[in-house]
Amino acid sequence: MAHPKSTKEGQRERESVLMRHEPQTVALLATLAAQVSRKDARADDLLDALVASVTARAGLDVIKAVSGMPSHDECGLPMEMLYVVR
Repeated sequence: MAHPKSTKEGQRERESVLMRHEPQTVALLATLAAQVSRKDARADDLLDALVASVTARAGLDVIKAVSGMPSHDECGLPMEMLYVVR
């Protein structure tokens, strides 16, 4: 990504990528924004939630991890950056 997710340019950039995996991206984000107070969740938080949803719905065969060994949380679960390859 060329722009931070907290900027309008960064949000549009991420929406463009999300549209490849979730055609209803713009409508979903608009619905979420209308239902959630900005003090509770900013626009970039809503983008993060949609990215998590898209990644969770993807099959394991199309999920890849950013290289490196992940750290683990206090429950032993890996904390790593994942992305969908299609």
